[in-house]
Amino acid sequence: MSSQQLPSPQRREELAKQNAAAWDDLDPPVTTGYDSSFKKNTAFIKKVKASINEAQYKSLVRDIATLSLEKYLPEIIPAVFEGLCKISKPEDVAAASEVTTALHTRFKSEFSSGLLGLFFQGIDPTTTTSIRQRNLLRLMMEFHLIGLFRTVGGTTKDALPDRLAKRFAEIKDEDAVVIAVKEVLAYDVTSEGALSVATGFLRRYGEQLTPKLKTLFVAYAQESFKVLQSVAADTAKLTKANRKKALKVGRILEEENVKLEEQEQLYEKFQRACEYLAEILDLQMPTLATPAADMTTESSVELVRNTEDVDMVWESAAERDFYTKIPTLENLPASETQSEEDAASRMTALLAKLSVAGDEDVSSLVSEFNSGLNNKASRQRIRRLCTESTNFSNFKIVAKFLKMNEQSLGPTINEIIVALDDKLRGQIYHDKLNFRSVYFFVELVKFKLIPTHVVFHKIHKLILNIKNIHNTDILAVFFEQCGRFLLHDTDYRPFMVEMLDLLQSEQKNKNLTIHDKSSIRTLLMMIDPPEVKVERKRKILPPEEQFLLHVFHTELTSAPRTATSVGTIITQCNWSANQVAYSTLERIFSRPQDVNFDVIHNLAVVLQRYVKHDRQLLVRVVDTTVENIIRGLEIDDYKIKRDRLCDVSYLGELWNCGLVTSKLVVTILFTIITFGHPNNQPLPSITSGFDDSSNYFRLHLCVALMKRIASTFVFPKKYFALLEYYCHCKDRPLPLELEQNLEQLYTAQNINRCNSLAESMAQLKLVIEEERKPQSNNTSTESNSETLKESRETILEEDEDSELSAGILSEDEDTDDDEEEDEVEDDDDEEEEDEDEDLEAELESNGEEDEDNEVEESSEDELTDSSEESHSESSSDDDNFENDLVAAELDKEYSRIVVDAYNKTKANSNRSIKLNVPIPRTNVPPGGPSRAVGLITRRGKNVDVRAINITDNRGVDLSKKEDEAKRHREKIMNLVSNME
Repeated sequence: MSSQQLPSPQRREELAKQNAAAWDDLDPPVTTGYDSSFKKNTAFIKKVKASINEAQYKSLVRDIATLSLEKYLPEIIPAVFEGLCKISKPEDVAAASEVTTALHTRFKSEFSSGLLGLFFQGIDPTTTTSIRQRNLLRLMMEFHLIGLFRTVGGTTKDALPDRLAKRFAEIKDEDAVVIAVKEVLAYDVTSEGALSVATGFLRRYGEQLTPKLKTLFVAYAQESFKVLQSVAADTAKLTKANRKKALKVGRILEEENVKLEEQEQLYEKFQRACEYLAEILDLQMPTLATPAADMTTESSVELVRNTEDVDMVWESAAERDFYTKIPTLENLPASETQSEEDAASRMTALLAKLSVAGDEDVSSLVSEFNSGLNNKASRQRIRRLCTESTNFSNFKIVAKFLKMNEQSLGPTINEIIVALDDKLRGQIYHDKLNFRSVYFFVELVKFKLIPTHVVFHKIHKLILNIKNIHNTDILAVFFEQCGRFLLHDTDYRPFMVEMLDLLQSEQKNKNLTIHDKSSIRTLLMMIDPPEVKVERKRKILPPEEQFLLHVFHTELTSAPRTATSVGTIITQCNWSANQVAYSTLERIFSRPQDVNFDVIHNLAVVLQRYVKHDRQLLVRVVDTTVENIIRGLEIDDYKIKRDRLCDVSYLGELWNCGLVTSKLVVTILFTIITFGHPNNQPLPSITSGFDDSSNYFRLHLCVALMKRIASTFVFPKKYFALLEYYCHCKDRPLPLELEQNLEQLYTAQNINRCNSLAESMAQLKLVIEEERKPQSNNTSTESNSETLKESRETILEEDEDSELSAGILSEDEDTDDDEEEDEVEDDDDEEEEDEDEDLEAELESNGEEDEDNEVEESSEDELTDSSEESHSESSSDDDNFENDLVAAELDKEYSRIVVDAYNKTKANSNRSIKLNVPIPRTNVPPGGPSRAVGLITRRGKNVDVRAINITDNRGVDLSKKEDEAKRHREKIMNLVSNME
């Protein structure tokens, strides 16, 4: 017989015929012709007793056919049984079938009867192990298939165990293998040994089961299912009890944990066995109780959530990826080993970088740490950084660093957790507060580095001690930072639901104050807000709109090549034919805040390519962008700060692409500074409802716009002077980042900063005076006046088409537009003249006619000079024309600041108003040098500040001179103080 695991079906059939013939032939065996050598017969007995295997079964069969074994049969039967008990390999089962068949053929029932009795003795559950039972039952089934064992009556009553001997009359006609299997399985259904016997038997003979055997195994499976349910319930109960104890003390108790592990192992064995029984017998598995299901059913907190609400755990996709996408050490790039430095110096540098690192730096730091730095000393330094350092604040990055090194830093992480646990215990029980350890603990929770029982022990104790105000603050940090994560994560959800139940029950405590109960309501709403049932109708967008949104919001990135590809796609289609698509395209180009900040440049590039075919779209886009900037200045809402930064940055990129004029850019810069201030005049220490002195966001807007265009844009010096003056109108010092950005801009333009408000005012006046110097003799007074009005119109004009026509670079410049602008300017001239006449009438009505007359007389010559200078201020150079407009506008605005301050004083002459800016004073002794004093001069629409010199007039009568000088000084100081 060749090597095989079990007898083949054909060989089984042959053996069954031999055994059946032996059962039918009751004649005694022939005793002649056999070798009766004592030595050979005893040697046979020793061989079958030692083992019956494939290697020697042929020798045993030959001995059975040649040796005289009759008188040794009482010794042979137990020897054969002992050899069969040693069979463990499937291939030896076939050898056992051959040997036992040969003995049965020769000795008939005399051999089989005795062997069957020994088998029943061997499977007795009271004296035998489950492993021996499994092996003997396998052989009994094999002997049953080859016809060696038939019924229980095939042996004597005395050969059976007492339990079976008492029922011998009832079972003698039953199949021996059925009674044997029933005896083993029915002895103790709850025993896990019986499970191994049943599953082992079915794996080998599941397809050869007789109807009686199948019925027996089905009944056993049904009983095992009941046992499994009981074991599952006990496991869930013990798990829940252990969890409560762990949450109560904050650690896992060793004794309780051992019991739980044993119970869980028993549950796993029954579950695997029952699943196999259900599969092979085609049965239905029962419903099992689990700890998680038990906790959920007892909770009063509803966890019904829409699929969209799963994203409530994280604020953004980037935050979700930060906490969930953790690369393994094998996937990290190798770090270059720095052999020139010792390990201590490298570790010092690594810890310094770790304290200020960003998310993009973590991978490189982990690689560097695992390239020769992961030693005992380095691990201790990391532990001290996380538990003892007072300057440590980069919680998220360090927590991710620990997570990525979880395998190699396991003991160190445990030490860190123990230290943080102790600190939190001290805070909870001693009413202390240290947010540093709380925030770091929470970050480790979000990376699942802290054991569950430790996390919820802290929350449990905080809830029970909610009356302590510091505990309320700590609990608020827990709920705010990781409450939604704990509630929606599969591993933590059951425990968090139980904590919410506890918090709700604690809210009913009569000893709590109204403040405490209000805090609890806030905590509950923080992580589990009430669900508002609103029918959400998903809007189905047209295909064209979906395509455009995908192209601009997904395909368009910061890479330069994407602007080229997207621009090519957009310009190849006629979008104006489809109103929906065209409106979508206009909305996309008008909302730079809908793309990433670094994609704004490419958005402007795509617009530049497209507007070559559609100039009207450019008009609407620029109009919308300017309107958004102005609207942002009006509402000044912190929620749209990013949108406002995007709008001004987009305007700068439009200028870089040649889509708007320099005049519009400077006008916007000027508007950002002056908008909302009385008469568009920012003043120091004067709070505006639109622009408080402590609000620096307008400076951020200016910086954002200027940085976009600084490399190619020529800013007027007068604008920098006004910007510097505006900076000194703000509360000092400026934010560090803003100060650095301004310093970079001024350095790039080779402009010096001012150290005080007085210096900035003097610089602004100096720049204005420099701008007044004659530049050309080819421009008349009327053209200069029109230039001033046109510049002012850029800010104040309400007609949108006129404003955009001045700000957008058009391909065909028309003179018709200029004529229309002249008409508007004439109207503005008339309005300004009316305003000037009203101002003069107001001054005269305040009883200051004499002073006004003197001021006007003293300024006639200055006005004449100013008028003459106005004729020469314009330049024939087109490149300087826009700068001249801005300079003239700033000049006029500065004069208006002084005049309005003067008028305000006249209108409120009954009270004294002092300017908070220190004015430099110089005391000139008699006979000393002259000193300059500024006087306001006005003639019609023209207003100016005139400088006069006061000197000591020697040779004049002293008394008369002193009286006159005294009156003159009083008049001048009156004007100056009123101006302040």
